[in-house]
Amino acid sequence: LVCCYQAKEFGLFIEDFIDLVAFFTLAIGVNSFTLHDRLENVVNYVKFREKSERDALTGIYNRGKGEEKIAQLLQKETYGAFCIIDVDDFKYFNDTFGHSCGDEILQEIAKIIQNCFSSNDVFFRMGGDEFIIYCVDYIDGSQWEDRLDHFYKEIEAI
Repeated sequence: LVCCYQAKEFGLFIEDFIDLVAFFTLAIGVNSFTLHDRLENVVNYVKFREKSERDALTGIYNRGKGEEKIAQLLQKETYGAFCIIDVDDFKYFNDTFGHSCGDEILQEIAKIIQNCFSSNDVFFRMGGDEFIIYCVDYIDGSQWEDRLDHFYKEIEAI
Protein backbone atom coordinates (compact mmCIF):
# COMPACT_ATOMS: atom_id res chain seq x y z
CA LEU A 1 0.00 0.00 0.00
CA VAL A 2 2.83 2.43 0.84
CA CYS A 3 4.54 1.86 -2.51
CA CYS A 4 1.28 2.28 -4.42
CA TYR A 5 0.48 5.45 -2.49
CA GLN A 6 3.81 7.00 -3.41
CA ALA A 7 3.98 5.71 -6.98
CA LYS A 8 0.42 6.44 -8.16
CA GLU A 9 -1.88 9.40 -8.34
CA PHE A 10 -4.19 9.68 -5.34
CA GLY A 11 -7.38 8.91 -7.34
CA LEU A 12 -5.82 5.77 -8.87
CA PHE A 13 -4.51 4.73 -5.46
CA ILE A 14 -8.04 5.02 -3.96
CA GLU A 15 -9.47 2.86 -6.79
CA ASP A 16 -6.79 0.22 -6.20
CA PHE A 17 -7.36 0.37 -2.45
CA ILE A 18 -11.12 -0.17 -2.90
CA ASP A 19 -10.40 -3.12 -5.21
CA LEU A 20 -7.99 -4.54 -2.64
CA VAL A 21 -10.58 -4.29 0.15
CA ALA A 22 -13.25 -5.84 -2.10
CA PHE A 23 -11.01 -8.78 -3.11
CA PHE A 24 -9.86 -9.27 0.48
CA THR A 25 -13.49 -9.35 1.69
CA LEU A 26 -14.43 -11.72 -1.13
CA ALA A 27 -11.49 -14.00 -0.27
CA ILE A 28 -12.50 -14.12 3.39
CA GLY A 29 -16.09 -14.92 2.40
CA VAL A 30 -15.08 -17.68 0.00
CA ASN A 31 -12.66 -19.20 2.50
CA SER A 32 -15.29 -19.06 5.26
CA PHE A 33 -17.81 -20.78 2.99
CA THR A 34 -15.24 -23.43 2.01
CA LEU A 35 -14.25 -24.02 5.63
CA HIS A 36 -17.89 -24.34 6.67
CA ASP A 37 -18.53 -26.78 3.82
CA ARG A 38 -15.49 -28.90 4.73
CA LEU A 39 -16.46 -29.00 8.41
CA GLU A 40 -19.97 -30.06 7.42
CA ASN A 41 -18.51 -32.83 5.27
CA VAL A 42 -16.41 -34.08 8.19
CA VAL A 43 -19.43 -34.06 10.51
CA ASN A 44 -21.50 -35.94 7.91
CA TYR A 45 -18.69 -38.47 7.43
CA VAL A 46 -18.50 -39.13 11.17
CA LYS A 47 -22.29 -39.53 11.37
CA PHE A 48 -22.34 -41.83 8.33
CA ARG A 49 -19.49 -43.94 9.68
CA GLU A 50 -21.13 -44.24 13.09
CA LYS A 51 -24.42 -45.19 11.44
CA SER A 52 -22.73 -47.78 9.22
CA GLU A 53 -21.16 -49.45 12.29
CA ARG A 54 -24.41 -49.78 14.23
CA ASP A 55 -27.33 -52.13 13.91
CA ALA A 56 -30.29 -50.01 12.84
CA LEU A 57 -32.78 -51.78 15.11
CA THR A 58 -30.84 -52.22 18.35
CA GLY A 59 -28.22 -49.48 18.22
CA ILE A 60 -25.38 -51.82 19.19
CA TYR A 61 -22.57 -52.77 16.82
CA ASN A 62 -23.52 -54.61 13.66
CA ARG A 63 -21.90 -57.86 12.58
CA GLY A 64 -19.15 -56.31 10.48
CA LYS A 65 -17.97 -53.86 13.14
CA GLY A 66 -18.30 -56.41 15.93
CA GLU A 67 -16.20 -58.98 14.10
CA GLU A 68 -13.62 -56.30 13.32
CA LYS A 69 -13.37 -55.26 16.99
CA ILE A 70 -12.99 -58.86 18.17
CA ALA A 71 -10.31 -59.49 15.55
CA GLN A 72 -8.41 -56.42 16.78
CA LEU A 73 -8.59 -57.66 20.37
CA LEU A 74 -7.37 -61.10 19.39
CA GLN A 75 -4.46 -59.61 17.41
CA LYS A 76 -3.46 -57.72 20.56
CA GLU A 77 -3.83 -61.01 22.45
CA THR A 78 -6.58 -59.54 24.63
CA TYR A 79 -8.36 -62.70 25.58
CA GLY A 80 -11.64 -63.14 27.36
CA ALA A 81 -14.94 -64.96 27.32
CA PHE A 82 -16.99 -65.47 24.17
CA CYS A 83 -20.74 -66.00 24.21
CA ILE A 84 -23.33 -66.58 21.49
CA ILE A 85 -26.91 -65.78 22.42
CA ASP A 86 -29.84 -67.10 20.42
CA VAL A 87 -33.36 -66.13 21.49
CA ASP A 88 -35.43 -69.29 21.93
CA ASP A 89 -38.78 -69.42 20.10
CA PHE A 90 -38.24 -66.00 18.56
CA LYS A 91 -40.12 -67.04 15.41
CA TYR A 92 -43.13 -67.83 17.60
CA PHE A 93 -43.18 -64.25 18.96
CA ASN A 94 -42.87 -62.79 15.47
CA ASP A 95 -45.57 -65.05 14.02
CA THR A 96 -47.98 -64.72 16.96
CA PHE A 97 -47.59 -61.09 18.03
CA GLY A 98 -46.15 -59.49 14.91
CA HIS A 99 -42.77 -58.20 13.87
CA SER A 100 -43.10 -55.02 15.90
CA CYS A 101 -43.26 -57.15 19.06
CA GLY A 102 -40.22 -59.10 17.88
CA ASP A 103 -38.39 -55.83 17.27
CA GLU A 104 -39.20 -54.67 20.79
CA ILE A 105 -37.83 -57.91 22.22
CA LEU A 106 -34.57 -57.49 20.30
CA GLN A 107 -34.28 -53.87 21.42
CA GLU A 108 -34.82 -54.84 25.06
CA ILE A 109 -32.21 -57.60 24.83
CA ALA A 110 -29.72 -55.11 23.38
CA LYS A 111 -30.41 -52.69 26.26
CA ILE A 112 -29.87 -55.45 28.80
CA ILE A 113 -26.60 -56.44 27.12
CA GLN A 114 -25.44 -52.82 27.26
CA ASN A 115 -26.35 -52.57 30.95
CA CYS A 116 -24.91 -55.93 32.01
CA PHE A 117 -21.57 -55.76 30.23
CA SER A 118 -18.71 -53.30 30.27
CA SER A 119 -18.01 -50.67 27.63
CA ASN A 120 -14.66 -52.45 27.11
CA ASP A 121 -16.51 -55.59 26.06
CA VAL A 122 -17.60 -56.13 22.47
CA PHE A 123 -21.21 -57.04 21.82
CA PHE A 124 -23.12 -56.98 18.58
CA ARG A 125 -26.13 -58.33 16.78
CA MET A 126 -25.04 -61.17 14.55
CA GLY A 127 -28.33 -61.11 12.68
CA GLY A 128 -31.91 -62.09 13.31
CA ASP A 129 -32.20 -63.11 16.95
CA GLU A 130 -28.51 -63.87 17.54
CA PHE A 131 -26.15 -61.75 19.60
CA ILE A 132 -22.43 -62.12 20.24
CA ILE A 133 -20.68 -60.99 23.41
CA TYR A 134 -16.91 -60.96 23.86
CA CYS A 135 -15.98 -60.00 27.41
CA VAL A 136 -12.45 -58.75 27.75
CA ASP A 137 -10.18 -60.15 30.47
CA TYR A 138 -12.60 -62.76 31.79
CA ILE A 139 -10.25 -65.61 32.45
CA ASP A 140 -11.78 -66.65 35.79
CA GLY A 141 -14.78 -68.90 35.12
CA SER A 142 -16.68 -68.00 38.29
CA GLN A 143 -16.52 -64.29 37.48
CA TRP A 144 -17.89 -65.02 34.01
CA GLU A 145 -20.65 -67.24 35.42
CA ASP A 146 -21.71 -64.49 37.83
CA ARG A 147 -21.95 -62.02 34.97
CA LEU A 148 -24.00 -64.45 32.86
CA ASP A 149 -26.32 -65.27 35.78
CA HIS A 150 -27.04 -61.56 36.21
CA PHE A 151 -27.65 -61.27 32.47
CA TYR A 152 -30.06 -64.23 32.41
CA LYS A 153 -32.01 -62.83 35.37
CA GLU A 154 -32.44 -59.55 33.50
CA ILE A 155 -33.59 -61.41 30.38
CA GLU A 156 -36.10 -63.49 32.37
CA ALA A 157 -37.56 -60.27 33.78
CA ILE A 158 -38.72 -59.20 30.32
